[in-house]
Amino acid sequence: MNKRKILGILSIVLMVGVAVLPTIAIAYRVIIIALILGLDFYSNRALLYFMQGNKNIMSKKGDPKQNLNKAWESYRKAYNTGKLDAKYLVTMGNVLAQRGDPSFSMKVLDSVIDNPNAEKALKNQAKVQKSMALERIDKIDEAIAILQEAREDGFKEKSLYINLACYLLFDDKIDEAESVLDEGVDLEKTSAGALDNRGWLYIAQQKWSEASALYSEMMERKPAFPDPYIHYAQVKLHYGKIDEALNLFKTSINKKWNEASFFNKEIIEDIINNLEKDNTELYVAKINASFIEIAKGLSIKNITDEDAAKLIPEEFEQEPKSSFTVENNDDDENAENSEERSDEAEEEETFDNDIDESDLSDDELPNTDLTDADLEWEKEHNQ
Repeated sequence: MNKRKILGILSIVLMVGVAVLPTIAIAYRVIIIALILGLDFYSNRALLYFMQGNKNIMSKKGDPKQNLNKAWESYRKAYNTGKLDAKYLVTMGNVLAQRGDPSFSMKVLDSVIDNPNAEKALKNQAKVQKSMALERIDKIDEAIAILQEAREDGFKEKSLYINLACYLLFDDKIDEAESVLDEGVDLEKTSAGALDNRGWLYIAQQKWSEASALYSEMMERKPAFPDPYIHYAQVKLHYGKIDEALNLFKTSINKKWNEASFFNKEIIEDIINNLEKDNTELYVAKINASFIEIAKGLSIKNITDEDAAKLIPEEFEQEPKSSFTVENNDDDENAENSEERSDEAEEEETFDNDIDESDLSDDELPNTDLTDADLEWEKEHNQ
């Protein structure tokens, strides 16, 4: 029987005993019961702080920033007790890596990775989550290394493949990225993040017809994050379809952005503003010449107008026909409707909700609420 169960039984026995003994004055009974309850809270404080942090994150009431600050404070209290189980430390590190302080996230996750008593699977899961924190502080090489370490350890998990392929593409390691994508190819049937990585690979390889076919099909499935819309807009610009590209860029603005994404909304808004000007030929030439940078979420290369003019083709290639039609997203009503999609519309999407650096959003946080199964797992492992 584990310590928590023993303390729980003793607390109940003592409270019942104190409540029924006639020889103890009522005032003393209240004091003793309060002390017992305080002792019970103290013994379970790590889990209670963790649960409180989760509630703050998921809360729809009050100021979202204040709720997050309260959550981080509760998380720090839970971590500082030194009593929180590795399973919950990994969950905490995951949320912090994507929404909170990446440095604190790495500290939390390292406590699992360096723990000789932690389970192998949890250690590798912690490495996957740590890779996202490393990416946020621009340590891509270290993020790749820790993911490769988990991969070589035999860890086969969706987020590992999505993150590793994404970071390899960002680091211009195209052949390695393709190898990882091929290894996890089955994920592309259900995972928006994995499929977008394949499209990004096609762009990097300048396989424009393959990219066009992939994103045309992908748009039918309504991905909830901006990356595929931006990548598809690049494809449209390659084929000289400026209006369609502009609508795709605008659609991306109304999708779910997060701190773990490579893309910067301000850069995309600047692209939109420039594409809306009268003479766009030079600007489109600069974007098309910067296809590697744009796919990574970076700004276009510094190209002079004179050099850009030399890059304007006499005639653009013909894009392969597709079943998907890019709708006009230029009016405020469409933008508002896109931003305020209903829960019912969300459920109609055929992609899984990937918990990775691309797909995570306010409405797609990991389910950090503790279930009965979680509590039972905690009891069994907290001997």
